[in-house]
Amino acid sequence: MSVNKSYQIIRKNVSSYQGANFTILEKKHLEIIPEVLYQKEPQEGLKKIIITTSNTQVEDLKDLDDIALLLHPNSGYDNLPIEFVKDVNFPIVVGSNIRMNSVATYIMSAIFEHTSKIGHSPEWDNTRKWSRNLVSDRKILIIGHGHIGKRVELILKTLGASPSIYDPYKFDNKLDPTDVEIVIMACSLNKKNEKMIDKEFLAKLAPYYLFINAARGGLVDQSALVDSLLANKRAYAYLDVFEKEPFESKDFLGLKNITLSSHIAGVHNSLNTNILHFEWNVINDFIHKCKDLEEFKSKYNDSLLQNRIREDFLI
Repeated sequence: MSVNKSYQIIRKNVSSYQGANFTILEKKHLEIIPEVLYQKEPQEGLKKIIITTSNTQVEDLKDLDDIALLLHPNSGYDNLPIEFVKDVNFPIVVGSNIRMNSVATYIMSAIFEHTSKIGHSPEWDNTRKWSRNLVSDRKILIIGHGHIGKRVELILKTLGASPSIYDPYKFDNKLDPTDVEIVIMACSLNKKNEKMIDKEFLAKLAPYYLFINAARGGLVDQSALVDSLLANKRAYAYLDVFEKEPFESKDFLGLKNITLSSHIAGVHNSLNTNILHFEWNVINDFIHKCKDLEEFKSKYNDSLLQNRIREDFLI
């Protein structure tokens, strides 16, 4: 017995790393739910479930009516203005957990590569020396204490480190980068923290600092960071995100103490599968498992973007 379609899923765009066939897989996976039609062109009479990426602009949604749910299976959501989030009457569910382990792995890989890179010995080295400092001996600052920040904190503590945490939305502590050796960015971007990593901040760090940003490029005054790296040859930076993407290599000419990557910290071989599982579970809960909207909102309380509104910005 066939079930009448009552919901239409519309994906506005895909990210390059998802591949050309992702929407085919997504359609096949999500249409397992009987009430769902996966189709790009809006159909009258069907409630809309919208799937966005970090490149989706809210202007792209203005021609749609009857939106019941918006899924944003990404960690960053600075492309969704707070005015939009406040005004809509449908839940917006973000997928912060999807890339948590991947981004945390990127951060830890950067730390280990810089502090404990394993060298090759073609012959036995009788000195058996290894000049390195353990992370447990480093002064570490994590900026942000969401899913990723907490995961990195846990890993570092397991290794004996005692990282300081700065999260302006959850703690009263002041941001003090004095003599910090490792800085890890793990917070969202909003108008309150744009370019929070500036010349003054960088000048207070240890001269051999390690700076890791896999969060958002807008958190950093990029030119100030470049100047700092040029002046401090022992300092080093791993950048996966940039003020403007794609980045231009000319902006980093002459720097040997930096590693650049193309916004890939959250990418891994199982990412598409994880995204599909997230989408299917949320949509199935929305249509079937939760008896009403309030139960759905309660179940996804930590993932609702509306719950991240603070005054006039999103955390």
